[in-house]
Amino acid sequence: KNSAPEARGGYEVLDVSLVDDKERAAGRADAARDPDVLPLLVYIQQLSREFRRSWSSANRSEATTLSVLESTFREHMRNRGGEMLLKAFDRREVLVVLDGVDEAADLSRVIEQFILEKLVDEGHRVMVTSRYEGVRLDLFEDFVVLDLRPLGVQQQQDVIQAQLGGNEYFEHLLEFSAIRRKHDVKY
Repeated sequence: KNSAPEARGGYEVLDVSLVDDKERAAGRADAARDPDVLPLLVYIQQLSREFRRSWSSANRSEATTLSVLESTFREHMRNRGGEMLLKAFDRREVLVVLDGVDEAADLSRVIEQFILEKLVDEGHRVMVTSRYEGVRLDLFEDFVVLDLRPLGVQQQQDVIQAQLGGNEYFEHLLEFSAIRRKHDVKY
């Protein structure tokens, strides 16, 4: 069950109830609810923008794209949660939720490499969201892949309402849409 992000101390925290298969196999069915684990939501679009700024100013003879991405990621965490969040990350007490890997466009391969070589290989807990076409699934064989069901009409409307905050034009569009559906049924 995921709830809406809640702001705490400058970064977003999610109530995430997912358990890694290895932890489940080891009898730790409560691992996702471990009070020592802090879920951290990272929007890949935002991280990509920050990476591009860092990459444009990096000394490219000494830096690799992966090293610049790693330092950008650490700076991103420092900006959102300070040194305390970085220390929790270094102690492997953060569940990193990377949202929208498919939205990284030309950086998706670097993001995949960062996830696998820097986060997973170093023992961090990771949850990745992406459309299928956004990642190479064969690289993520050890991950549990979940498919989300499409949002229903009411769920779509609720999301739009939350984004637009009672926009009168949207309200009129909803009313018009309801009339059209009634006419479709009738005729």
